[in-house]
Amino acid sequence: MRAQIRVVVQNPGVVAIEDQNLGAMSVTNDAEAVVEFLWEQRYLFESGSTRVVYRDSEGVWDELVWRVHQGRAKFVGFKPLRVRTLEQALTMVGRA
Repeated sequence: MRAQIRVVVQNPGVVAIEDQNLGAMSVTNDAEAVVEFLWEQRYLFESGSTRVVYRDSEGVWDELVWRVHQGRAKFVGFKPLRVRTLEQALTMVGRA
């Protein structure tokens, strides 16, 4: 993974990460590797029920959509939340 992230919320229902914006690749551009990293670090679960929200390098919260495929987590797309606070993002994914 080339993006530099910080996990700010972690529970069985949601993982919230922030792009550290330190000149490395962004979470948006490294989404596949970020999801793989979260899987390997056991932030994500086999049930596929964990939601992943992230604050991008511009300070906007969106969601990384993933699913379990052949026993691994696979990034499948973005879901725009387009909110400015973590609390708003958590409310939008039903995990507030």
